[in-house]
Amino acid sequence: MILDAVNLDISDGDVPRIGIGNLELPLFAPSGTPAWSLLNLTISAIGLLYMIVYVMRAMLRKKHKQEEVKKTLNSKKTIDTANPEEERADKRLRPGWLATTIAMGIIGVFMFLLAQDFGNVMVLVDWWTIAHVVVFAMEIVAVRFVFRRKISSKKA
Repeated sequence: MILDAVNLDISDGDVPRIGIGNLELPLFAPSGTPAWSLLNLTISAIGLLYMIVYVMRAMLRKKHKQEEVKKTLNSKKTIDTANPEEERADKRLRPGWLATTIAMGIIGVFMFLLAQDFGNVMVLVDWWTIAHVVVFAMEIVAVRFVFRRKISSKKA
């Protein structure tokens, strides 16, 4: 059974446990006990989803902008940039930050796959959780800077 690794007895009785459904999950493994972390799996999955969502948003935004340019060129209208409100509302894509978001999502997944062994006891957190949180935080920061508002040439 797959859950047998979860129900393995950890020799140290002082390890606090948390109940999830019918399972009692140790919060951490005693030193020297090999384990894999449920929180690391969760952080990696959320980071991967975050990466996919923002790559899709960037692609859709680029496609939408190209369609607007085509419509503008076909109708032979010029874009009015005299209104600073319109200029501030327009956002541009920053490819360096998008690449950082993609890299952090991929690094998080590979780090999980390389560091965690599903044959060991499942715990809530382990030492690798710190690294996963750092990579996920870097991804969040990169996502924050992917789309940036254009800087107005006129100062109000």
